Amino acid sequence: MAVAIAVLGLVASVAVTVLRLRHVGTELAAARAGALHGTPVEVAVADGREPLPLPSAARRFEITQRILEELQDKSFAPEQIRFKFEHVAEAGVTRQVAVFTVRTRWDEVARLLGRLQAADRSAYIARLRVARESVGDAMVDADIQLAVALLDDNAAVQVAP
Repeated sequence: MAVAIAVLGLVASVAVTVLRLRHVGTELAAARAGALHGTPVEVAVADGREPLPLPSAARRFEITQRILEELQDKSFAPEQIRFKFEHVAEAGVTRQVAVFTVRTRWDEVARLLGRLQAADRSAYIARLRVARESVGDAMVDADIQLAVALLDDNAAVQVAP
């Protein structure tokens, strides 16, 4: 009897999971169709605020300019910045990543990160490593990977940097 109840419970659990997966599949198909037509995809809703749409890939230069302006202020300017683009065709999204190192005071790192993320709502810190040469040194080297998620304007066409 216990085995029969366990089997019924397992079958019910699998049925609920299948229904949830179908619902998620429907939402994914709607999101892809919206991306193909250039409409923003809602990616997050927090605390009753408006949904956060991803910017179009056409705005990548504008966003990059704001990021570079934030780095120029207060002598945060890195010696070298590398950009890379990761295109995820099936999602209709391109991820732009800026990789750089800044040398600054320890207490300025958090302020810099906040300003970089404020450059655009789609910008986020993908990786951070902070190191200093000696224990008493107030200056640190912050290795930063700043990423921006961008909706492809036309999912059929690969986005060139």
